[in-house]
Amino acid sequence: MNPPATHKLILNIKRVIRAPRSLVFAAFASVEELKKWLGPGECHVIDGKMDFCVGGTYRFTMHTTDFGEAELIGTYQEIVQNERICYTWTWRSNPVMEPWGEMLVTVQLADHADGTQVTLAHEGLINEQVRDGHDLGWNGGFDKLASCFGANPDGRTK
Repeated sequence: MNPPATHKLILNIKRVIRAPRSLVFAAFASVEELKKWLGPGECHVIDGKMDFCVGGTYRFTMHTTDFGEAELIGTYQEIVQNERICYTWTWRSNPVMEPWGEMLVTVQLADHADGTQVTLAHEGLINEQVRDGHDLGWNGGFDKLASCFGANPDGRTK
């Protein structure tokens, strides 16, 4: 008898941010910028370190509203200036989130009539609850990112 196949889920999000691609890209490229928007509502980056280059790593201490503090760590696998960022995503130092394992995030940026279209794929989510939580997290963060550029967070597309 074969063990059941491991089926992991993918979260896909498309948003339009009313800002040039270079500014949206820069929002992913430093801890100080990520502190402004990464995470929904009261969830946010407290502190962190990052080496934003292919093969570089990041480590953020995050405050989450549902699970308390957690570390978010990963490695940048691909970076194309103003176009694409691909990196691993792993929660640590939190007994609820740590079992979710390593995931992969790919962010693609493209010109749009209203600014920049952000296409995000978050792969390797272990179940629907974890996927839905990350959906709320990314969309809440993108709402904050839109606000950083003085726009209403109304750029959702599905």
